[in-house]
Amino acid sequence: MCIRDSYEVGGLDFIEKPFNAQEVLLRVKTHVSLYKARTELAQKTNVLLNAEKMAHIGNWEWDIKNNEVSWSEGLYEIYGLNRSEFGSSFEGYQERIHPEDKKRVVGIIGEAIKAKGRFSFEERIIRPNGEVRFLKSWGQIIVNSNNEVLKAIGVCMDFTNTQKMELELQTIFNISSAVGGEDYFDAITKELADCLNVEEVLIGEYVSESHTIKTLSFYSENKIQKNIEYELKDTPCEYIMKGDTCMWEEGVQVEFPRDSYLSDHEIQGYIGIPLSRNSSVIGGLVLLSKNPIHNVDEKKVILNAIKTRTETEIERVQYERELHPVS
Repeated sequence: MCIRDSYEVGGLDFIEKPFNAQEVLLRVKTHVSLYKARTELAQKTNVLLNAEKMAHIGNWEWDIKNNEVSWSEGLYEIYGLNRSEFGSSFEGYQERIHPEDKKRVVGIIGEAIKAKGRFSFEERIIRPNGEVRFLKSWGQIIVNSNNEVLKAIGVCMDFTNTQKMELELQTIFNISSAVGGEDYFDAITKELADCLNVEEVLIGEYVSESHTIKTLSFYSENKIQKNIEYELKDTPCEYIMKGDTCMWEEGVQVEFPRDSYLSDHEIQGYIGIPLSRNSSVIGGLVLLSKNPIHNVDEKKVILNAIKTRTETEIERVQYERELHPVS
């Protein structure tokens, strides 16, 4: 801004007043301090936002008298909404609750308002895209000096991934305990594909004489396929037979360019764990996906949870083969 502009807006004090060096210095220091404070606040805000996203948490405040609800950025992230899509009222929040949970949740909050105390609950919410998320919320009713209710404040955590993993594990355990023998392999590969959202699952037995894998069950294209036998050389499964757990969230084709199956079937993601008996690898359990695989650690936990049972079933097959050799 030039001097003429300053005249036009009435900013004449810097010309009309006598020059005071101490006052100018004080103003400069004040502006520098304000700038530093703003910068530090912005940095702390960014740290908080990143922490919320990483921990899948968000905080909220409800002005009960004026029925105004405010959410942190982390909570908008959890609900899959932007600010223009949320009504910023208690009714707007209720619209996001799963219909089967709404009456219970509203009742808990209502009782807390009457008691002027704390509350907590689990709920399901529905995102605009139809996705259901599992949340845990904690809240506190705030009163004034006259013990009149002012507002409610709280924090919310998205534990969907943990909940899903528990449900998936329970489903898989139920199936594995209900079937045995060779039916076990087909039941598990199908259920793993459905629960873990991958296109292909195989349980394979290692054939040391030919250095190959022979599948005991191979699920692909939404059905159980005819069992196959394939060479291990230049494939990710070769590492499994060395006793290593192998995981590629994406780009497994790039890592193994000589594995024609990966390229021909456009496989991107791969997770494989070795199956062992008496410290010797006897096979592998493998997930393959045409898309990047997310939450690989959780999927690894599920595979390891059924690892022992699968190893036992392979041992049974091998034992029966020894008892009844094919002539």
